[in-house]
Amino acid sequence: MKSGGMKFTNVLVVLLMVPLMGADTCVGEEDGPDGGSPPPVAPVEPKCSPRSCESGCCLGDICYQNETSTTCGSFGVQCEMCVGIESCQKKDETKGWECLDETTRLWMVQPELAVLPLLDPSDQSAWDADNSDPDVVVTLSCPSGGSVTDVQTSEVSSYTPKWADGACVTTVEDLKRVPLAISVVDVDAFLDDPIASLSYSFKDEDFSKGWIEIPIFQDGASKLRLRLVRSP
Repeated sequence: MKSGGMKFTNVLVVLLMVPLMGADTCVGEEDGPDGGSPPPVAPVEPKCSPRSCESGCCLGDICYQNETSTTCGSFGVQCEMCVGIESCQKKDETKGWECLDETTRLWMVQPELAVLPLLDPSDQSAWDADNSDPDVVVTLSCPSGGSVTDVQTSEVSSYTPKWADGACVTTVEDLKRVPLAISVVDVDAFLDDPIASLSYSFKDEDFSKGWIEIPIFQDGASKLRLRLVRSP
């Protein structure tokens, strides 16, 4: 009886030790080759970095070495997009290529469209004696190097005329130096009817936006829209 009791006890001890042995095995598998902590993972260098793109800038994984207004930068920095009157320039070797204002660059100021009321606000009469649409012309007094030259659009018969000619082409410096004088008239057979005499002082944000709208009358609807385009 004593011998049978001893065998039962030994079997029970073995069964209890099996899970513990399995647990020790799992812990050992997570350790490093020497039984310690796992080895550190070396950092992976980006495909485009200051080391691999010293003479250009990075846009994602691509290194751009031909500086343009859309990919501007040096020493592997993130590429910058130049906006408004900025262009990609290198004025300081320690900074490399960067977006800076270029006030001597030519810009085109193009009369694009106008919206006019049905009646002349000055006397509530029709623009033309035969009640036809007004024949609208826009004149810009274009500044250039200290002088001013008038440029004129073609004549368009409409209450919402649109143009693709008559642009003022000059530098940002000249456009910001003095307000731009603008004349809008209704061309008639004997005597032109003035619609509006306007002026506008350009701001940096106008060139970034690419257009401006100037109220012609205080009715909240009549306006003149000018488009701003950087010359090639």
